[in-house]
Amino acid sequence: MPKKTYTTSEVAEKLLISRETLYQWLRHGKIPEPRQIRLGTKTQYLWTDGDIETAKKYKIGRRA
Repeated sequence: MPKKTYTTSEVAEKLLISRETLYQWLRHGKIPEPRQIRLGTKTQYLWTDGDIETAKKYKIGRRA
């Protein structure tokens, strides 16, 4: 059975941060990029529960 995946907007909502903050973390290498798929000319990230947990740990570590 395939793993559940989430959009960047859903992940940002779960982490209580903006999408832009999440994209900045990705751009600056603060968290690893999740798997991507191409949808026409756009790229869609497919976030797993593990990816979300990694981002959550980064967020928590920034506040410590």
